[in-house]
Amino acid sequence: MPIEQAAQAISPATTDPAASMTPRKAFVGELISEAVAICIVMTFGLSVAAMYTLYDPSPYKTAYWGSA
Repeated sequence: MPIEQAAQAISPATTDPAASMTPRKAFVGELISEAVAICIVMTFGLSVAAMYTLYDPSPYKTAYWGSA
């Protein structure tokens, strides 16, 4: 048995999933990742705005931010 056949018998060659991906599937994947990223950024931003608005006295109004 040649070495190439033995290597294929031990670990058969797998197809690359990225090679079989159509441009449409790649575009849909990019849209989904952008939507998830926007949700994360909006959640963080809205929570900071809510903390600033709802807490009285706000810890952010009296915090030292490195400016005198």
